[in-house]
Amino acid sequence: MGLYGVVSIGFIIAAGLSTLSFFVYACLSAQRRSAEFAVLRALGITPAQAGGILIAEQVLLMLLGTAAALVIGLLASRLFVPYLPLTDTPIPPLRLDIPWAAVWELVGIVALALLPTLASLTWLMGHLQVSRVLRMGET
Repeated sequence: MGLYGVVSIGFIIAAGLSTLSFFVYACLSAQRRSAEFAVLRALGITPAQAGGILIAEQVLLMLLGTAAALVIGLLASRLFVPYLPLTDTPIPPLRLDIPWAAVWELVGIVALALLPTLASLTWLMGHLQVSRVLRMGET
């Protein structure tokens, strides 16, 4: 399997766990805020508008997280990769070459992986029972 295989499997596992944790966070956040969305629905916004608010929040979180990860990755690679010791003899620093096409492809894959989360949030907002949620708040 080799080093690249192990690193690839580790990356896939980390990406899967990150996607799962984002899904759980988004669903729990929507449930926690169901009373707020029920009040908004009672005031007259449509389920699509309520879902749009929640989706806009999650998309903003995704964009900020992805941008932060790209910046941290670029800074780390520029700081550390040129000075990695490959041999015992001194050699000039490595030249850093970033495959931007692969980077944007990976960003697209991450976005596609998070689409089911957005779809489930839309479904949750569409099936929110306003009367039941508002009655729970009367106690």
